[in-house]
Amino acid sequence: MTGRLGRLGRLGRLGRLGRLAVSTAVGVTLYMSSSSARAGEPVIVAPAVIQGDLNKAIARQLEARLREVVQTSDLEIIEISAAFARRAAACADDTCRATLIAQTSARFLLVSEITLDNEDYHLRLTLYAATGALTARIEDTCELCGLTEATGLMGDLGARIGRKVDVATRAAFFEIRSQPPGAKILIDDKLVGISPLELPIEIGIHELRVEFDEYIDIERELEVAAGESAVLDFELQRLPPKAALDRTKLYVGLGWGALAAGVGAVAGGAAVITLDGRPITSDCSGANVDVDGNCRWRHATLEGGIGLTLGGVVMIGAGVALLVMAAKGQRANSSKTTRLMPAPGGIAWWF
Repeated sequence: MTGRLGRLGRLGRLGRLGRLAVSTAVGVTLYMSSSSARAGEPVIVAPAVIQGDLNKAIARQLEARLREVVQTSDLEIIEISAAFARRAAACADDTCRATLIAQTSARFLLVSEITLDNEDYHLRLTLYAATGALTARIEDTCELCGLTEATGLMGDLGARIGRKVDVATRAAFFEIRSQPPGAKILIDDKLVGISPLELPIEIGIHELRVEFDEYIDIERELEVAAGESAVLDFELQRLPPKAALDRTKLYVGLGWGALAAGVGAVAGGAAVITLDGRPITSDCSGANVDVDGNCRWRHATLEGGIGLTLGGVVMIGAGVALLVMAAKGQRANSSKTTRLMPAPGGIAWWF
């Protein structure tokens, strides 16, 4: 019975090994087919971080397998000194990693972690960009594994991280059209072509501007994700004629004038209203003062104050209306953010 269980255990381990070998081969083949036309991306492979009771010779074999698969995946490993590699593996923040990567020609840093707990191997690969920020992290556990199975699992993870690099560096592809066609297309203040135009755009946030003589410029903030593709359509609006511009200037002048006069009238009306019923001090003497000392002559300004205030309110309203009309004439397209989002059947974008 014991011998039969031992054979079943070996068969189970061989089955897992076979699946790992197949998945590794398929992963490497798929990645190579997708990146065969691309130059190898430079990567620093830091020495593995070892945890648990793992023999150094076994750790070196696992690291060698990782480097082999990374190179097979059409990535270029940047050779660095042992001391530099140890510092890279020990970095705990984005700034430290970015500083070290900047000292080389690499665009990525790959850190592997190998943990052995009894006969369970836990493998983790972490990929950092040139900024030091996390780009991808994949991990897996091989339970009750030997070295052969652990090596196969490391190869599988290495192929998968290669595909992560491919996605992270793949530019988005856009078709930019305008109505009317023939507009200048500028990205980050650099002329890239004339619409209609098809071009790749690197991932990140960019300023896109569409220009055409005698038309209002369109400016957009374009947020681009890796591997996106979309069509951007822009409908340009003609600049207003000179007569309209002169009329707009007239509206601005009249509007501010009416607004100032209206505010003054409201303030004056309020002051006049407060005088109503108060004694006229210049005529408060002699017979104009009664036995109680009250002046017989008083201001009667209530109606006039109300009229002046209402007139001021009307002028303020007219001034605001004129300024609104002027603003409509001067209005240009304000900056917006273009975001690409997954949608059923393709990509959707908003302006």
